[in-house]
Amino acid sequence: CWLLVLQSLFTLCLNKMLCLRLSVIVSILVVCYGESVNVQRCFLAKGVKQTCNVENVRVTPCLEAAEGKPCKIKVGNNGTIEFDFTTSFDAPTVQSRAFKKGSVIDKPLLDMDPDGCKYTKCPIEANKKQSYKYTLHVSKAYPAEFHSVKWMIWEQENTKNKCCFTFGIQNLTVPHRISAIHFICL
Repeated sequence: CWLLVLQSLFTLCLNKMLCLRLSVIVSILVVCYGESVNVQRCFLAKGVKQTCNVENVRVTPCLEAAEGKPCKIKVGNNGTIEFDFTTSFDAPTVQSRAFKKGSVIDKPLLDMDPDGCKYTKCPIEANKKQSYKYTLHVSKAYPAEFHSVKWMIWEQENTKNKCCFTFGIQNLTVPHRISAIHFICL
């Protein structure tokens, strides 16, 4: 990972001013590009197939991902989820939603805007790679527990055409009453 290479340069720094400049550059790169996290494909209902390929899921901020650790986002702040995807279908419009997976039913994050075209280019063209970017406010209402999250984007006209992946979020209370959400690979 490019971040690990840049971090190793810090250990070689002899000049404190040069190290300071390098740390600022690395911080800017991480904020601008986010960190890639691992995700799993969803298990979909019988008769519904995964009709796209999701790749390079990025979370910002997530300095911890380079070390394989969970991302930390303070409750009350925003986290950005961005991913690249290629569908096998054309669609004039798409819907998108994150769900908290449950043992019986998945519960949608109600404060999320479902209009996928606001976060990716529409119409969707088959076999053309594109990006989706959504900034999620980490609500204080999320309980301090592990959440298995399903992120889905689907064709509005034909709900059998969908992209879906899962990842974990751990909402924790940390010292000094600051809470954090941790994105964890499943």
